[in-house]
Amino acid sequence: MALIGYGAMGQRHARALLALPERATVTGFYDVRDIDSALPLHSAEAEAIAHADVVFVATPIAAHVSTVLRALRAGRDVFVEKPIGATADEASAMVDAAERSGRRLFVGHSERFNPVVRALHREVRPESILRTTFCRMAAARPSAPSGESRRARARDLLLNLAVHDLDLAAYVTGSRAMVHAAFGREDAADVLLATGRGPAHIRVGREGERERWVLVTTDRATYRGDLLHFRLTVRDTATTREREVPLETEEPLLAQARAVFDALDGKPSEIAEGLDGARAVRLAEKSLALLRKPQPLPQPAEVAEYAGYAGDPAE
Repeated sequence: MALIGYGAMGQRHARALLALPERATVTGFYDVRDIDSALPLHSAEAEAIAHADVVFVATPIAAHVSTVLRALRAGRDVFVEKPIGATADEASAMVDAAERSGRRLFVGHSERFNPVVRALHREVRPESILRTTFCRMAAARPSAPSGESRRARARDLLLNLAVHDLDLAAYVTGSRAMVHAAFGREDAADVLLATGRGPAHIRVGREGERERWVLVTTDRATYRGDLLHFRLTVRDTATTREREVPLETEEPLLAQARAVFDALDGKPSEIAEGLDGARAVRLAEKSLALLRKPQPLPQPAEVAEYAGYAGDPAE
């Protein structure tokens, strides 16, 4: 394994890979910046690719496509951080290149390996799901970076933050998702989806307190998961009794690394592949396009009914 891009995420991936010496050897890293590390340093991107079987790409988003395409064309399997690319067209180019090369392309949608999501995947039959809701609030920025436009902030909101939950909406329900509507502004938005298992509502923002949670309503129960503090409770609809679901405690990036190796070994794996990543970026772009169009704001009851809030005062 070679790492290309050794910022915060690259270093986190390195720690996960180094914790699994029985599965892989890390040959080193390459970064355009001068970074001090105990890992061996490759002198060039081409050298890093040449010395590896699998390339982990954690560069800035705009650089994903060029590095991924070079690695695939060199006959390497590739893992790339989410989002797979800066645009849906870039994502499609990478997926097509993987198909032509016969190599595997994985995407770092690590929330699939959040202990809460893993438990939901075990506990909930997709066909029993009636609706889902996701909330992802990042800490408010003290101020927008100099020169950053409202359009750029809205794109960052959907492509960097909401893309997690756009992938989860399809993954948790085991179905394809389509954007129904999107409302909001550059620092907070609501995206309404139609899935094969009923409606899904995503609320995303960069304001207020940091929080990440998921609500899944099935034909028999309601599951509430705290993705930050790793807690999942389930309330039986008929009896209203609640119980806490035991969770595995493995760190998500470590579980994700294992899933990459399992997939490469031909074993069942929940790792997101190139097509999953491309679909999430396309949903983000569709949501962004709807945000830019003048739309009447929905009435609270309209959003509530679509998102599944109606009739549940606790929500």
